[in-house]
Amino acid sequence: ALEDALPREIPGAKNAACYFPRLLARNALAQKDHLVAPAGAIAGMMARIDAAAGVWTAPAGNDAVVRGVVGLERALSARELSDLASLGVNGLRDLPATGMVAWGSRTWQGADGIATDWKYVSVRLLALFLEKSIEQGTRWARFEENDEPLWERIRLDVVEFLHSLFRRGAFQGQMPDEAFFARCGADTTTQQEIDQGVVNIQIG
Repeated sequence: ALEDALPREIPGAKNAACYFPRLLARNALAQKDHLVAPAGAIAGMMARIDAAAGVWTAPAGNDAVVRGVVGLERALSARELSDLASLGVNGLRDLPATGMVAWGSRTWQGADGIATDWKYVSVRLLALFLEKSIEQGTRWARFEENDEPLWERIRLDVVEFLHSLFRRGAFQGQMPDEAFFARCGADTTTQQEIDQGVVNIQIG
């Protein structure tokens, strides 16, 4: 029944995640608990994990404690948690001595059977972080001569940034050349693009 209730196509699904069930929060003025959507508490939990362990760390499991709440709308069984995960929905559970935690970190494209690079929140967060950081970190190049000296400076800057993330554990691989690459040059930018002032950086 839950599968039938979920929308099939969601705009921006690779940048969204769904969590269930709703949370019980304490209303200090009314001296009673009330149900709230988990979005705010989940965002806070993600920000805390990003700051402590890096955006490449999955916001799920024992460390993904959802703070500021007193309970869940309902408890989920292990089977229900598994069924939700197969649909791309992240279950919340209450663990003894730990508290409320997120027990999954899939995006809205994370349902089983969907072929996508964006199945997990941490993968998408890392890609967005890289894209934004490199875009901001290469703004100095906007008015430079579009030739090999510029491309070499861009490569050095980007590789240095990626290597700093590699040392912190953001990428798999024993050596940097196993973990990432950065290309910028005549092999990534056509002559027509050079004439138009375009520089392409290819990262993997």
